[in-house]
Amino acid sequence: MASMITVPPILQLETTDVRPLSRLLRGVGFNSKATVVISDAGLSVQVDEGRSTSAIAYISAKLMDKYTYTRKSDIERHIRRARKEERYRQRQAVVATNEKGKGKARADEDDVFGPPMTAGDAGKGKTKFPPSTSKSPEPSSGERGDKQESEVEEDDDDLEPPGSDDEDYAFEVAEFEVNLKHWIECLNIHGNGGVGSGITNSSNFGAEGDSGNTGSRGKKRWIMDDDDPGASRGFGAGGGAREKDMRNTSLIMTWQGEGEPLTMLLKDDDGRSPTTRCMLNLLDPEEVLDEVFEQERMVSHVIMKSTWLQEALADLDPSCSKITITIAPPADNGDDAADGADPYRIPRRRKLSAREKAGIFRLEAVGNFGKTELDYPNDKDVMDVFLCSEFQRFSYAYNTFILCQKALQTSIKVSLRTDDDGFLSLQLMMPKPAFKELEGKDFGIIEFKMKALQDDGD
Repeated sequence: MASMITVPPILQLETTDVRPLSRLLRGVGFNSKATVVISDAGLSVQVDEGRSTSAIAYISAKLMDKYTYTRKSDIERHIRRARKEERYRQRQAVVATNEKGKGKARADEDDVFGPPMTAGDAGKGKTKFPPSTSKSPEPSSGERGDKQESEVEEDDDDLEPPGSDDEDYAFEVAEFEVNLKHWIECLNIHGNGGVGSGITNSSNFGAEGDSGNTGSRGKKRWIMDDDDPGASRGFGAGGGAREKDMRNTSLIMTWQGEGEPLTMLLKDDDGRSPTTRCMLNLLDPEEVLDEVFEQERMVSHVIMKSTWLQEALADLDPSCSKITITIAPPADNGDDAADGADPYRIPRRRKLSAREKAGIFRLEAVGNFGKTELDYPNDKDVMDVFLCSEFQRFSYAYNTFILCQKALQTSIKVSLRTDDDGFLSLQLMMPKPAFKELEGKDFGIIEFKMKALQDDGD
């Protein structure tokens, strides 16, 4: 009877605290349908809004305590090898059985032949002759075993994974579609999968400096949304004052492959709570937006504290239909060299101020209660990075731009890049987990990509 072949799962990950994962998923949780891509580097969870905006949560494999991704091609090789080895074992068992039977047959033949002939027997006509046979001599058991083993190993070249220079193998990924809201609910099934604790305020997202998210304008930190468990307890992105009093929920998550559910085992670290097993049915992934920001076409790039952009969005009139971003490069030598180069700047009735000469990043919106403008100068107290090669002015739909608001609440740094067509890449870096020693890129990144409105480009 053939033995069962054990197939490794495509994805298996473990973490002692679900909150960093939950934080990233909540940041893109504005839509229930999400496409998950699995690779050696980790997971990417993409959610689309219409045909112009997408949000992607990049979950580094290093954020997990254990992370294993087994390619589908590796699993197929594993199955072929297991089947070959099983056939080899079966043939070896047949050979052993045959050898045992032939040994008994030889003993019977010796009885038929009788004792050796003597000289006296030759003269009495008692000579016995063994029965004639036309069979060729059979190979020894060792020769048969070598031949069968060579049959098993003759195709072993296709059972080994390709080398690192095989691009198709290196970039092989697995995908599935999941209900994101149900996934987040499962992570919070023990009530402490919120986003507010288990973090520290450290960052190296482009520049050194204070990266806390406590706000620099003297305003109170935003309260979390009603569905965030940490909201009523005052946990924010820079919070965590009571995180030592909160228990952690560990997670073991596996996915066997196509047609199989996503399985999660969750357990609190207090030693008294039960283990909860959740299973989510998955779908085949549909086509998603595949917009790529081309670095060689970048015109502007700014990095600042998330607090600055978060408070700016709070100050805008929610009745507005679009948000306009204007960015101007530094003026030359403090003269009026930039005169007439950009229509948004101050009238040329006076010279540019020192801040205006350094370059300005501006947000503006027009709503039912008037026009709101917020300027962010190229100052080291405001900007960690300010790069601009030419004047730009582009507008984006307010309803899609505001989708980044929840992710802003839990991030510490924000990076905004635009190309010559106004295509915007807005990246948010999450706080450093308190239980991990990681680089900034491994804290977790959420990226929003959106196209500019067609009638507002300069």
